[in-house]
Amino acid sequence: MQAKLTPLMQQYWEVKAQHTDKVILFRMGDFFEMFHQDAETAAPIIGIALTQRNKKDAESAKMCGVPYHSIATPIAKLLAAGHKVAICDQIEDPALAKGLVKRAVTRVLTPGMVYDPDTLDQLSANFLCSYDSSSIAFADITTGEAFQYTFSEISEREEILQLCAPVEIILSETDLRDRQKQGLLSHALLSAFASEAGGAVARLKAYVVQMQGEDALKTLAEFETRQRRAQMRLSQTAIRHLEETRQQAQDIDP
Repeated sequence: MQAKLTPLMQQYWEVKAQHTDKVILFRMGDFFEMFHQDAETAAPIIGIALTQRNKKDAESAKMCGVPYHSIATPIAKLLAAGHKVAICDQIEDPALAKGLVKRAVTRVLTPGMVYDPDTLDQLSANFLCSYDSSSIAFADITTGEAFQYTFSEISEREEILQLCAPVEIILSETDLRDRQKQGLLSHALLSAFASEAGGAVARLKAYVVQMQGEDALKTLAEFETRQRRAQMRLSQTAIRHLEETRQQAQDIDP
């Protein structure tokens, strides 16, 4: 089947093979295109039409696209829906290219690794989270806020997760399997991270570096250890969000 693919689609499938769990935004001229299952997944989320490439030949493929200069909002919608996104851009000038334009993944985005902070709900924190056997760490790379709590019972850890409401939880393969076995679901995206070494803070920092490079750590404050007493110490952003939610509930209460 793939022997009949054009060089362009061969290039696409080589990229997709390296990022099977992500929606690929594939730069073609003035547009970022999505193909096959990625297109079928993305089109209704973004709110764009699903079309078809080469309807009458063996390379026929579902597709959809967005202009390259206005991808921030479509990406924000995909991340908010819990999807990972890989941006595959043109890495050479098409006018100077000899044959097929070279392309490469230049950025990988997840709900906790946003493309444009301005597309976020300004009343909600955008926490990445990780935990080990006794501590749970949070970081918002859009604001630089970083902190951790200690816990002794799983119920304490789950209460902290519920109150801080992270958008993405970074776990070792072992912790991810344990969470699934225990039936502990979460509204957040669960992302497996290869490293088993180090605690929650170390894993969170390593994930940030892997996704966005060393410079991303410079935006984060030192991870302060907060004390969990009778009440959780929430950030001002989280407090504002809770207050807004409470007010909305009062507004609709008959």
